[in-house]
Amino acid sequence: MPVIGDDLGINPTITFVGGNKMRIRMGASPVVTVPGAYATGTHVSGSPSGINLKDTLSTIFSTYNVVANPAATAVDVGGTVGDTSSTVGPTMISAIYSDADSSFTLNIGDQLILTFSDNIVANAVPSTAFFLPVTGDFFGSVAPAISQTSGNQLTMTFTTVPILKITGPYVAGTHASGSPSGINLLTTTASIVDTAGRAARPSATAIDIGGSDTGSQNLAPMLTGAIYQDVDSSASVNAGDVLDLSFSANVTHGHFDVSDALPINTIFMPVVGDIIDFNSVVSRVDGNKVRITLLGTTNRFRVSGVFSAAVTTESSPSGINLLSASSGLRDLAGRPIVPALAPVDITSGTPNFNDAPGTTATTSPDPNAGGAAAVPPPPGGAKACILSRNVAADGFFSILRAFRDGLLSSSIGRFLTGLYYSL
Repeated sequence: MPVIGDDLGINPTITFVGGNKMRIRMGASPVVTVPGAYATGTHVSGSPSGINLKDTLSTIFSTYNVVANPAATAVDVGGTVGDTSSTVGPTMISAIYSDADSSFTLNIGDQLILTFSDNIVANAVPSTAFFLPVTGDFFGSVAPAISQTSGNQLTMTFTTVPILKITGPYVAGTHASGSPSGINLLTTTASIVDTAGRAARPSATAIDIGGSDTGSQNLAPMLTGAIYQDVDSSASVNAGDVLDLSFSANVTHGHFDVSDALPINTIFMPVVGDIIDFNSVVSRVDGNKVRITLLGTTNRFRVSGVFSAAVTTESSPSGINLLSASSGLRDLAGRPIVPALAPVDITSGTPNFNDAPGTTATTSPDPNAGGAAAVPPPPGGAKACILSRNVAADGFFSILRAFRDGLLSSSIGRFLTGLYYSL
């Protein structure tokens, strides 16, 4: 190594890697200056490094048994992969969010893999070197750890939960809170240079942060179950009770207001007269479960019994499904939740939001199932409705109930009823 002071370190190793290439793995405390181009005759300590063979080397020979010879002059120690002909610094060309724990949610320990247009040399890169253009996006309350993990890649490992929206492509100029996330360098930064010493620079526009398709789940998350909880122990479906939906994979609402994650008008209730009041809202998304808190006064479905797709007449045991795929909730790979192949039964129990996907929550006695362990159901059936069934003997109310049930049996009727109660 012709530059004064340059050294490959203590006990470097040399291995043959195939073809015409050999690899030198540096030993402890190497001294090599990679940025810049080696110039023949420029050997002052700290100058860009060069390397050559000291002499003819009989331990390296061609397939024709011709021994290796030194180059006419030392060759530059620089990068050999990427845009080495460029006269400007590298730019970021991709950003992939890696779901390290395959939870399909943003968690501590997840990583952001940043790829550049050329091989780089990173030196104590701060998170402040990067720019998140979407309002409200941030890397977490504690700065992530950033390290170089390959020739042209940096890995950002989150030490606190970040706020990013992975689903959907970033669109330049669309920076309102909740928009798909992008990332860029804030400005030219000397903490990231290419192997010629040129500082990395911002891309023309921010780069979309895409999601990696981790885990064995290759299908969109599908509705798999529904558990009702009688919060007020009233033995009827009332405002304040909750309905927890479970899916085949963990889901996230990204940057959406959680109450907008699953519009109630995307819910399908197959039994005639069943309805979830339009005032009800999604109040929690955790793992593979989504909680709907029932609000308003028109919530009506039957928990007791087991739903059958062949029996959907009024007052039959209730089922639930989605009308169509809903983009408000997605897995981390960007796939929207989709309906079950058939409506799922609504059961009674106490859901556990820490259950892993595919596990069954602990159940509790159905308040509408009867028996010594259950609260007796209200007279006339197990459903809550606009008018209590304990006035069934009154002829006027029987006629009014019939009108109500006819109204709620149609989608337009349910819409108008929900609109009325939202006023």
